[in-house]
Amino acid sequence: MGEKRKLSEKTIASEGFFKTKEVLEVIKDWMKENSYTPVEAEIKEVSHEGGKDTNYKFAPYKKINDYVKYVVKISVKIFNCKDITIK
Repeated sequence: MGEKRKLSEKTIASEGFFKTKEVLEVIKDWMKENSYTPVEAEIKEVSHEGGKDTNYKFAPYKKINDYVKYVVKISVKIFNCKDITIK
């Protein structure tokens, strides 16, 4: 059986305006640039009075050889998101 190691964990938090589509495109571009095979594992959305909570999970991988495969687990969590129009 293979050995699994957790190398690091990073958290980026932000408040304010952003385009969800652009955030996801940055992640997909990174996967492509670094030769990872994209795997979109899960998307969950929950609507409530305060807006919408969304959780995107990705698990791209890169096969190094027959014995080694790198897997990067990426989770994007968006809380109380509201659609707006900026004039």
